[in-house]
Amino acid sequence: MAALIDVSARHLGRMFVTDVGLTPMQYVDLVRLEAACVMLCNGSEPLETIARRCGIGTSESLRRLFRRELGTTPSAYRLHHRLRSPGDHVTRTPWVEKTASAVRAGRHQEPTRSSTGAQDPSTYNEGEHHGCHH
Repeated sequence: MAALIDVSARHLGRMFVTDVGLTPMQYVDLVRLEAACVMLCNGSEPLETIARRCGIGTSESLRRLFRRELGTTPSAYRLHHRLRSPGDHVTRTPWVEKTASAVRAGRHQEPTRSSTGAQDPSTYNEGEHHGCHH
């Protein structure tokens, strides 16, 4: 991509951070994470299939990404956000844009965790940071 606009890869990365507020890898991770969240909300595919289809690779990489970004596991996310009625279909998760905006503004915070390492349920609001948009 850098060659297309006649700049170095490093300079393109700096331009991306300036314009988007995230590194290219952070942005790619958020896009992949959102795709995985949508798939978890809409279906019952195995985690390995979801990871592969989202470009994450393996189910272990998917678990690491979920732990790092959401403080939970893909399986727990699926259980918490499984669609309530058969006609529902998730296309976007609003927390991705909110998180991206917070990162750009320097306000991104890690999820609150309990002493067991699980995310504090009071910080896990379906309609807010981690929820599926129905």
